[in-house]
Formats: sequence, C-alpha cells, structure tokens
Amino acid sequence: MSIPRPATLSLALAAILLSTGISLAAGPVVATSVRRSAVAPSLLSPSPRLGALLPLTGALGLYGTSMANAVGLLEEQVNASGGIRGTNLTVYVEDSQTDPNAARAAATDLIQNKGVQAIVGDAYAGGTLAAFPVAQAAGVVMMSPSATSATLSTVDSGDLLWRTTASDRLQGKAAASLAWTNLSYQRIGVLARNDSYGRNIASSFDENFTALGGTVPIVILYLDSATDHTAELTSLFSTNPQAVFLAAYPYDGQIILQNWWANHAAWPTHWIFTDGMDDQTTMDSLRSNGVETGNFTGLALSRSPTPTGVDAYERYRSAYAARFGQEPTLLSENAYDAAFILALAMEAADSTDPTQFRSALRYVANPPGHTILPGQWAEALAALDAGENIDYWGAANRADFDRYGDVGTAYGVWLVDGAGVIRTVAVLDEPIFWTPAPEDPLPPHVAISSPTEGALLSGVSTIRGTANASLGIAAIQVHVDGGEWQNATGSVTWTFDLNTTALSDGPHRIAARTFDGTHYSSEATIDVTVDNSPPSVVISGVERIEVQLDTSSPLVLPGTATNQSFANLAGGAHSLTVRAIDRAGNVGERSLAFIADASGPTTAFSIDGTQGDAFWFTSDVRITLAFVDSGSGVETTFIRVDQNPWQAYTTPLVLSADGVYNVSFYARDRVGNLGGSTWVRIPIDRTPPDLTVDPLPALVTHSGVTVTWAGSDGTSGIRGYEISVDGGPFGSVGTASAKQLILADGDHTIRIRASDNAGHNVTASIAVRVDTNVFSFSGPYGGAPTIALPVVIAAIALVLFWRRSRLRRGGAAKPGP
Repeated sequence: MSIPRPATLSLALAAILLSTGISLAAGPVVATSVRRSAVAPSLLSPSPRLGALLPLTGALGLYGTSMANAVGLLEEQVNASGGIRGTNLTVYVEDSQTDPNAARAAATDLIQNKGVQAIVGDAYAGGTLAAFPVAQAAGVVMMSPSATSATLSTVDSGDLLWRTTASDRLQGKAAASLAWTNLSYQRIGVLARNDSYGRNIASSFDENFTALGGTVPIVILYLDSATDHTAELTSLFSTNPQAVFLAAYPYDGQIILQNWWANHAAWPTHWIFTDGMDDQTTMDSLRSNGVETGNFTGLALSRSPTPTGVDAYERYRSAYAARFGQEPTLLSENAYDAAFILALAMEAADSTDPTQFRSALRYVANPPGHTILPGQWAEALAALDAGENIDYWGAANRADFDRYGDVGTAYGVWLVDGAGVIRTVAVLDEPIFWTPAPEDPLPPHVAISSPTEGALLSGVSTIRGTANASLGIAAIQVHVDGGEWQNATGSVTWTFDLNTTALSDGPHRIAARTFDGTHYSSEATIDVTVDNSPPSVVISGVERIEVQLDTSSPLVLPGTATNQSFANLAGGAHSLTVRAIDRAGNVGERSLAFIADASGPTTAFSIDGTQGDAFWFTSDVRITLAFVDSGSGVETTFIRVDQNPWQAYTTPLVLSADGVYNVSFYARDRVGNLGGSTWVRIPIDRTPPDLTVDPLPALVTHSGVTVTWAGSDGTSGIRGYEISVDGGPFGSVGTASAKQLILADGDHTIRIRASDNAGHNVTASIAVRVDTNVFSFSGPYGGAPTIALPVVIAAIALVLFWRRSRLRRGGAAKPGP
C-alpha cells in the first residue's frame, strides 16, 4: 500500500488493534497525535480580534484599499461558517498612510485600544519595520502581505513577524535557476542597484548560480542617481559574460540599456531582468530610441500553474468580485492569505493567546495535510474536528513558511516579442527553488467539558474533557484544590473518576492539564460544590500496547490507545508491528508493510537538435522526458507548448516549424504528489533571411556609387550585413541598409551578404559599369567633347584661310593716282 500523508498511519494502527481480537479498556496514559475533537467548544475568551494595518491613503493607497477589502471578505466568510471555535472574528482596519510614523501610531491604537491579538500589515517594509517593535513589545503577531525586503528575515522576532510574500532574495535564486537550467548559461555578469533591493537580489543570484555550477565573473553595484553607466558596462563586458543579470527599476534600467545599445556591436549579449523592469512603457521608450529589445527576458511574481494553484486564486478572485463588484487589485490576495492563516491558527490552537496560536502558524500552512483553499473555512473546521492535519494553499502562493517566517512564490518568465510587447511565456513553480520548514508542533491544550461551572457533585463523579497535542498526548492529569496530580483516562476525549467522598462537603476547584512529553499545557479549571456520596470504581482493559516502526525500539502505550502517528517519515518502504498485552501476559500481534511517499516525481529531459549561433536550433528539435519517483511511482506526465492546454506525455515531442517555443512539463505520482513544473525555451530558425538589393543604372558616370538593400528574418532576426566588391573579401557594415562605394572606371560586381542570429546567410549581387572619362562617348558628357574638338579646329582653320585670302586680294590691286 502507498501512504501519501503520514496522518494515514493512525488509521492503519487502529485497524491492526481491532484485528487482534483483544478488547480495549481503560488505561492510565495515552499517546496520540490527534489534535482536537468535535466536541462543541466553549466560546473563546478573549474573542478573536484581528487588526489590518494597511495604506488606505498615500502612494500605496490603491493597493491598501483592496487589501482591506480582502481581509473584510475573510472576516465575513469565517463568521458565516461558524467563526473561530464558535466565536465571531472581529477585524479592525487602520490607515498606515504609506508613512512609517503613521504606521507606528496605528499599530499602537490597534493593540492598546482595540485589543487585537494579530495584525495583517503593513504593505511595505518601511511601515512594517516601524510598527513591529510596538507589536513585539505587546507579544502581538504581525504578518505583512507584501513587504519583500530581505531585512524582515533577519529580525529577531521570536516568531512574531511573518509575511505572505516572498523575500527579494528568493527572486535572485529563481533567476539563477532560470539562467542555468532553462537558458543554459554558464557565465553571467551581474549589474544591480546599490540599495537593499539590488544588493540582496544580486548576492542571492551570485550564491545560487555559483552553487549550480555557473560562473559569475563580476558583480557591479551602481548608483541609481547616475545619468551614464558606460564605465560600469565597460568593466562588466570586459569579463566576456554570455548574458547580464540586471536588478533595476525602469528609470535607471532604461539609461543602462541605452548606454549598452550605443556600443552594442562591441557588447553583444542577452539580458535577464528582475521584476522591477516588468514595465511595458519602458520597453516602448527603448524601442523608440532604437534599442533592440528582442534579447530581453525577465521575471515577475506569479502564481502556481498547477490545477490546485489556478483553482486557489480563482476561488478568491470570484468571491472578491461577487462581494465588491470589481476585480481584486494585485497583492490583495496576499492580505487575504495572511488573514486566513492567522484565523486558522487561532482555530487550531483553540486560543487567541499569541503565545499559543503563533506555534500553529506553520502547522496549518505547511505540508503535509488536508489541502484547504481560499473560502473553505467550513471544510477546514471539519478537517480539524476529524483530527486531520491542515495544509492551507493560498490565493497568492502555497503559503508554506520557512524558519524565518518567509514564504516562497512562483515566478512568471516574460520576454519581449518581435512587436516589442512583454509577454509571459512560462512559470517557474515554487517547489523548484523553495523548501518550507518542517511543521511546528502545536502547544498542548486541555479543556473540561463536564461538569459545568458551579455544578453539584456527589459520589464518584466523572470529569470529562478534551485535549490535543501535536507531539502526542503522553498524559492528561487532574487535581483538586491544588493537590497531587493524577492521571486521567483517554486522549482526545478523556475522563477522570473523582471520588468526592474523600473531599469535604462544600466548594472545590478542579484543574486539568495535558503533557506532550516535553511541555505541560496551561491549566483548565472549574469551581464545583461537593456533597459526600459513596464511591464506586470500575477497572478493566488491556494493560499495554507496544508499537514498533521498522527496527526502532517499540513505543509502549496504555491499553486504551487506538492510534499513533509518526511525523516526517522518510520516503520509502516501512514496516509496522503492533502488540497488545493483557494483564495475564497474553500477546496479540499484527504487522503490515507500507510505502511512505510525500514527494513528487523528479524530472530529467534531453534536447536533440543542431544548434547554430546564439543558441538557435537550425533543425528539428526532439525533446525527450524522463520522470522518476522512488515512492509510489509515476502515474501521469504532462507537457504543453507555450500556453496551449496541458496534454499527457507519451512520446518525445518534435518541433519543426520556425519560432520560439516554451515547453513546460511536470508529473504526478500514484498518490497525488505533484512534481515541480519545469520550463525550457526552444528557439528554432531553419530558414535563411530574405535579401533584396536595389538595382543600379547599367552605367554610372561618377565614382561614388551608393548601394542600398533590404533584408528581413521573421524568426531569429537579422544579425548584420557584409559587402564585397569584384570578388574581394566581405566586410561588415553592421545592420545598415546602404553603403557608398568609390569605384574606378570599368565593370564591377557588388555582392551583399545578410546573416541572421541563427547563423544562416544569403547573398545577392548586382553589376554596374563606371565611366568618368569626359571624352568617352559613354562618359559623363556623352562624347560631346570628342565631337566638338575637330569642329572647333576646322572652324579656326577656315577663319585663318579666309583672312589670308583677303590679304592676297588686297596686294594685287592697282596703285592709286
């Protein structure tokens, strides 16, 4: 058999115990991990009160208003489905004004005047860090929905400071995974703002990319106030990176990219951006200034693409839209998750005391357990009453906390398409780079359900109650009037037979406590009045039960035990043996074997194809997947191309047509565990570029000849052009579409060669004759000087002949008188 969640083990143990044929009866001590019973609870005191410290005004007012609506939605859902242990939740909203001083004052009012036990807020790091000392001094839990500063992780909060959005450092880790695993880069330079955002993301990327096997030859932190970053770029590109990881915001990022483009011929590279550059206006401005944006890839906060992740957000979105008549604003889902988790922790701990319910936060949020989605408050109560563990999957993310109170998140991968539009092409799911902390044990808790306060007791009166302890109930004890503690019988529900004849008539105080093997719970007390009566005692049952997991030492349990949980079992095969021993020493034994599997399948893939330049494939590409699950085995694998529907993977995927494909895949094992979704980018360009050279006149009468052409490539894009004259070597002209040549007289052949980014090229040629001789009939004057010269000579000769003729005629005339 396969066990997807360790809680199932308690059911298996119960079945084995019943199959021994030995009746189970009272015993002094019970060990169990069932946390609470379905016994109707008493109203919580004080009643649950939740503060919402959010920026309703100021720069973040748009976000804060929607966040406040989200917390209000949770309040309505909780109270409509039974409240917290039967008590309505009250939410108090205060405006932090996007101002740290106002945040501190508002937190003081929420704690001192409204009496809140927990606060959702603030929405940004400045307000959160200003308000937290107030909350810490009062022992109040704070959970920020959207403060991403890594500083929050370093605060010594004593588990009082949490958040439901990821730290900036996680984005650096996700970017490292994207660069190494998905984009196959091995050498990346880092350029980042010299502030908390840039430094933390840059250092995280450096650590994680290096750990994966990559090389970060240089990390440069720049001043965001600078108006030119050419010097930083020169230093960075001197290390010859394959790509650059840039942690920037739009203003400084745009300056950097314009400086880069001014020297792009010497600095060819690809860029990977943080979420700060996920801005369409910035990309439009860069393109209008001539910057080619086709090699830009970036990250942005996203949600899990798994069916559960999609369902979780849709449940929240539809409920919000139905309640408020509009779509929720980004990050409001994080505020909803924070409120849900805080309320659910109070429910699980049966307490509004922060010292009690803060220990339940990881318990209700982290796996393993019954998956609870937004809006499923009634289902959560039913699961807790049935003794099930809880794993809340939030509207924003999985809401799985680490030991610092941080959560992970999924990141969307975006690129800029040929039209300059930012387009999300894949999602890096949270399990790829996020590992939550193990669940914290709940503090032990005990309650007395009967008799009630002020009851009259006589004879042997049975004290009844409930208890829970996540580490297991080692003992439940009762005493009267501060006397010696005595063991009760039972576990989640317990009894204690009190012989009142040993007490004097009159008022007495009965107290109960539970012990989990490490800690005692706080005491539950009632005041009663005793009237002396004869006692009665009943004794029966199995003396003890022994439970042995694998080869470990047997656990010895009282004869009334019916279940035993084993937390955090290692994946793989296990054996369980249960023995029941009666008072006469008779033994009944049963064993079973099972497989524990709480991990999703792992994925391996291979890509076969011919690669040209710049990682472009120039042939068909075959993607072969292999999934491994060492537990229950792989049930189904899924694959999809771009944003098309998921399909079951059966045979290798072959991509043939030109284009950029984003292929995602994941697998599910036989007990429902999901492996992380993996994404790989496949660019294919099998087609040479198109090239047309504009014709020249057959005869050119000047030596300066301008050749023009037009080239295009619809897939990888034109990388550049080269020109050759009369069979000489080709010379680069960059991406220009014209070139002026100085040619000698005579016939010439001019060849133009266009190359795309994938390495394909195409050549076109034209012929031209150049004749600049003024006496040539094909020259610039059409032979006119050649014709005119003999005519002029003839004319001169004619004039000279005429003049000589006249002189001769004048010399023969007769003399005068």
